[in-house]
Amino acid sequence: LEERLFDEENPPKEKCPAEKDRGPTLAWWFRACCFCYSAVGADMAWRIGYVTCHCAAYPWQLEASLLLLQGCLSFMHDAYFAGRSPAAKMADRCCASFLTLCQPLKLAFCSMDAVQLCVLCCSWTLGLLCFKAGARAFAAGNGRRYQIFHTLWHILLPLGGYLWIEYTRLSVLLLHSSALRRPLLSSQAIWARDVGGEDVSTLLFWGPGNSGPECLHHPGSFLR
Repeated sequence: LEERLFDEENPPKEKCPAEKDRGPTLAWWFRACCFCYSAVGADMAWRIGYVTCHCAAYPWQLEASLLLLQGCLSFMHDAYFAGRSPAAKMADRCCASFLTLCQPLKLAFCSMDAVQLCVLCCSWTLGLLCFKAGARAFAAGNGRRYQIFHTLWHILLPLGGYLWIEYTRLSVLLLHSSALRRPLLSSQAIWARDVGGEDVSTLLFWGPGNSGPECLHHPGSFLR
């Protein structure tokens, strides 16, 4: 009887929604996709000559460096510490928030065509929607749903960035290709490659003796 009275006076504490269902152990794809930011940062660093040709006023080197760092910060906060480290949480949120704000900020620095604008706006909007959906799932204690939507947040913004960079690279190539060059025959391209040491793809875009716009060979770029 005493035990029953004690149980009634001290009922077990009900877990808050955020503690009810953290779901299964963090999935491998949840952990791996943290590095999507680093992947697009590496692509930006590799193509930095092209994006600089398109928009020289924007600090591409800074964004590429932060993206490379963000993959590590995201992994440390979301996967390694799983939200238990206040320092990792602060570093991840500060860097991620700054990079997220940088995307619409590009509109103030760079002129964009319809495709570039669509890629930027769609990936940014869908990414934020997935982030909010993941946050609601986390608050409700739905661990699996949180992992899915937070992973989509990690994928959509970097994917949009990758598509934007590659489309911009193609635009720069086509814009600066010589309109007056004479089309090369296959035999001429092979001869130029074997004798002159010129790359065939370079010849097809720029023509013989031309290595493309000067901005691709700026000392500060990765393409020299």
